[in-house]
Amino acid sequence: MATKIKSININAFRGIPELDINPDGKNMLLYGENGMGKSSIIDAIEFFFTGEITPLEGVQGLSLQKHGPHLNFNPDDINIKMAFNPGNVVLNRTYSTAPNPTTSLNEYFEIAQKGTFILRRSQLLEFINSKPRERFKSIANIIGLQSLDEIELSMQRVRDELKGRRNSEEDNYRELLTQISNLTGKDIIDEGNVIQALNEKLVEEGQATINSFKDVTQHSENLMKNVKNKDIDKISIFAEIIEETKIPLTDDHFLEYIITFNDKIAFLLDKQIKEKLSIRSLLEIGRNTISNAQLDTCPLCEQPIDRELLLFEIDKRLETIENLSNVASEIRSRSSEIITELERLVSKLNIISRKIRLLPEMSNYYGELSKRIECINNLKNSIRLAAEFKNEIKIEQIIEQINTTNQFWMAIFEYSSKIFDSIELNSEEKKTLNSITLIGQVKLKNDDILRGKNQLKHYNDRYVIAEKLYSTFSETKKAKVQEIYDSIQKEINEFYSILHPNDFHTDITLQVVKRASTNLKMKPFNRDEQDPRALISEGHLDSLGICIFLAFVKKFNNNCSLLILDDVVTTIDSHHRKKICELLHNQFNDYQLIITTHDQIWYEQLRATQRAYGSAGSWKNITLDNWSLENGPIINQHKPKWEKIQEKLSNYDKEGAGSASRYYLEWILKEASNNTETNVKYKHSGLYTVGELFTPLKNRMNKLLLNGEFKDSYSKVILKLESTSFMGNLLSHDNPYAGNFSQSEVKDFCESVHLLHEIFQCPECGNFIKYYPDLKQLRCPNPKCETPFEEATK
Repeated sequence: MATKIKSININAFRGIPELDINPDGKNMLLYGENGMGKSSIIDAIEFFFTGEITPLEGVQGLSLQKHGPHLNFNPDDINIKMAFNPGNVVLNRTYSTAPNPTTSLNEYFEIAQKGTFILRRSQLLEFINSKPRERFKSIANIIGLQSLDEIELSMQRVRDELKGRRNSEEDNYRELLTQISNLTGKDIIDEGNVIQALNEKLVEEGQATINSFKDVTQHSENLMKNVKNKDIDKISIFAEIIEETKIPLTDDHFLEYIITFNDKIAFLLDKQIKEKLSIRSLLEIGRNTISNAQLDTCPLCEQPIDRELLLFEIDKRLETIENLSNVASEIRSRSSEIITELERLVSKLNIISRKIRLLPEMSNYYGELSKRIECINNLKNSIRLAAEFKNEIKIEQIIEQINTTNQFWMAIFEYSSKIFDSIELNSEEKKTLNSITLIGQVKLKNDDILRGKNQLKHYNDRYVIAEKLYSTFSETKKAKVQEIYDSIQKEINEFYSILHPNDFHTDITLQVVKRASTNLKMKPFNRDEQDPRALISEGHLDSLGICIFLAFVKKFNNNCSLLILDDVVTTIDSHHRKKICELLHNQFNDYQLIITTHDQIWYEQLRATQRAYGSAGSWKNITLDNWSLENGPIINQHKPKWEKIQEKLSNYDKEGAGSASRYYLEWILKEASNNTETNVKYKHSGLYTVGELFTPLKNRMNKLLLNGEFKDSYSKVILKLESTSFMGNLLSHDNPYAGNFSQSEVKDFCESVHLLHEIFQCPECGNFIKYYPDLKQLRCPNPKCETPFEEATK
């Protein structure tokens, strides 16, 4: 037996001080105007299972702690209690504690804790209007790919870091060869030419050559015998320092590389964080407000707007936040290269520091060297943080630190050279010392080349492995995700065909295009695949989003019977809403559905479908009639429109009865016009006056009906309705004030409207009758109606 919610108790939560709802394991239909608390109830259900409230996520200034509790309550006051059948299992969620499900509920909660049982209007748009990466995230939440996506991203980062290290070692290898070329004055292609180039230089200087770098120590000692100065050891150190520091510590290319790196960081931070949290959130709020509320005026300046054009322009602006994964990958590689180069700078500074420590004449430089080393290490940390997109680099500070370190490096060279030049050595001794220093410098750089080559091989081998692992994992994941997409595309197309049986747009596909990105395509009129946003209306797009969500739920939420649709049919027309009702009843009758709406037509269509399918007993139809800060939502079991109007009449509330009957009449006229294929002048807003609907419907029925009992009954009802004073005013003014009419006049109007409803209803099941041109009949459209109404037409 499937798990179903028996009761819900909400305390101190988002507009609800205390509320009890008892579905008793049945489906729930919640109707109420905006601001009556429907979404708060859905938020409470989501919070119970997930500990989160989706509408608060990612919005600057909003948080669960601050905006979760009802006004004048604290987070610790929040308590959501639910009872589940079978077994009447009662569980609680508070701000700080999660429910602990019994074994029998484990599978149900495992799905529900992901929050993938709810579809809101804002989430509906994510399936259609979001960029491929955001669409993939929405789908990944449903099918449970988050952990795999995190693994893939980690593998990508490791690969990028190894690539950066490898590239840095390659650059260092080439730089060392260049430095040896400068020392020897010879062009060196690779490390195999170093000994030859060094010996050619030694021959030019009139010195003995060496066979290998293993002989350097002995060779230098032999040369030193030609130097008679007693401070030869100190002189050698000065010579080594001079030789090392005469080459600048860094060049302008390195600074330019860091500046470019920071520019990319700044771009990413600006687009993905600042704009996302400010401009994007504002645009999304505006888009959702204009779309959901069907506004034709700007909510800020109250000027008229072209709603569809404005929504299109907003979407275009939102699309300026581009897919930046390649830039992020490049940044990670660059950061590794910069950090490796900074580590080399520290190594060079440490080598010089150890030598200076042996020279009392340079003691003043030792302390400053330690500060320079500390500064470079701090720069490495700044680069690491920037590569994680936590902040920009303070580029002016980095440039200043590196330039200061370079200047200090050159100061060491100049001071060492000055002292060295003051030492009394003859030309032969200086020549010998220069040769010894040259040999030592070339050996050190050759040793660095050999070490670097080993490091290069180390990083390259690991990069090749990491790239292979990443690409294999990524391609396998991509293929498996595509398999999942392929497995549900049949149901997506089937559901869409149910809603749009005569639509020429076919072959709806979800395609994995690259890491964590999903494209949505469909074929128009047997042409090439295109983005559906370029092909179909806003209402069709919304219905497509519903189909995608329902297909994923059907595939992946097998063990969770809960399905919530929160105000998702705003832009969908009446005919296709009715199709959604049928889809839910036919395909999801084993789920516990909770549907909220502020749209009375959709509410009535759902109730009509309940009657048509004989499922009214498995539904709780609830209206939210009011809301107050002190009491929260006021809920009531549904009463039919006519019953509510009768109550108002019995209470002598003629204004309320007249207003309710006017809306009642509008609803009847819309449904009857739709079902009889009445030609009504199209209005973009979808808002019609009674006169704009009544006269075309009356003319249409006069053309359809044959003489007979039904036509006589229909004509009497129309005549009675038109003869009421209230209706006469309604046709001429659209919005008459009921206070201008007597109680009996209002009552006559109300009863006439109800009679009109009965004329267009099947007497057996209560569904609106429908015109079938092929049959030339008005008949009940309910296939389950045992005695369907039938009336022949012209």
